[in-house]
Amino acid sequence: MHHHNNSDISNEALNKFYAAMAAKVTVVAVTVGVVNKTLPPQQVTSDLSYLEPQSFTDSTGMTQPAITLKNTKLGTRQFESQVQRPLLTNADAKWSNYTRDYDYPNMVTLPVQWIKMRDGTKIAIRVTLPADQNKQPDFNKPHPVILIQTAYNTGFAGQIADMAGSPNPEFIRCSYATAVADVRGTGSSEGGWQAFDGIEQQDSFEIIDWASKQSWSNGNIGLYGVSYLGITSLLGASTQHPAVKAAFPMVPIGDGYCDILFNGGSLIPTLSHYG
Repeated sequence: MHHHNNSDISNEALNKFYAAMAAKVTVVAVTVGVVNKTLPPQQVTSDLSYLEPQSFTDSTGMTQPAITLKNTKLGTRQFESQVQRPLLTNADAKWSNYTRDYDYPNMVTLPVQWIKMRDGTKIAIRVTLPADQNKQPDFNKPHPVILIQTAYNTGFAGQIADMAGSPNPEFIRCSYATAVADVRGTGSSEGGWQAFDGIEQQDSFEIIDWASKQSWSNGNIGLYGVSYLGITSLLGASTQHPAVKAAFPMVPIGDGYCDILFNGGSLIPTLSHYG
């Protein structure tokens, strides 16, 4: 009898398995969220004892009062971890809520389009525009554009979950167009998926360029997204395309080596195919 061990499993098979699993993560998360909404609310008492005033010695040797949190600022290969302290002031700046009336009552997502990259690979992109009371998209007025680049399939997960790339109604009704692209090798896009590599980053530059030149765009691009989508926002900004005016990445990586491959110094096999 022939016995198989882990070395018999090919990297190609693992990659296909992990890619298939990634497509299901958002569905599971959304399903759990829906189920949780049916449960009765739970009474939770917050433990704020970690906010008790303490003191620390500053760089001048003076003892200063401070609020010290239990959690720490994670270290990197260059810097050691540090105790996390909240920012209590910021040059006397004050937070004020900002709300505004909607400019449009509706939004409409256009049929999927494909953008041809420099090597002929076609990237799928779905555009959502502000629309009037009759749900007619406004093609006449150029809008600032929120660009999202996702690996989670704009045609499936991206239609049901904001964190997977679904257009946010709040933005669109306030006169922002949204363009969501499947990165190379994912969703409806052609090519092979190599997460965050130089090819994907060059694609980002070309996608930004395309979005900035459409009739419904005023040429100003904001990059936006959560997790993988946040990382593509950072990498898109790093291309320094002049149309990019802002980026709002949420929970992206700080150090790809530590955050993805060797978290805590140990190889994470389920994510090692990202490299």
